[in-house]
Amino acid sequence: MTAKSFKKGDVVWAKIKGFPWWPAVIADVDNGENGEGETEILTNFIGEFSHACLPPDKVANYKEYYDTYSKSKKKGLLESIAVADKIIKGETTYDRN
Repeated sequence: MTAKSFKKGDVVWAKIKGFPWWPAVIADVDNGENGEGETEILTNFIGEFSHACLPPDKVANYKEYYDTYSKSKKKGLLESIAVADKIIKGETTYDRN
């Protein structure tokens, strides 16, 4: 998935150094000035009160990488995955979790 295929509101996996891949919702995609600068993807981490601007290689398609990144047994991550699944199913929105 290229940066151009990510859009606001998408549920994705996002990665910050020192932390596992985590479910997130895209808040904005900045393709740089006139599309010629470096792309940054603003992500809001589900279940956390944090966000990050990340390069496209630190953001992954949620469904495509689900089996790879959802194997953790950490309670916080498992709870965030459950919320992400509900967002995708339309059972909740990011604003309400």
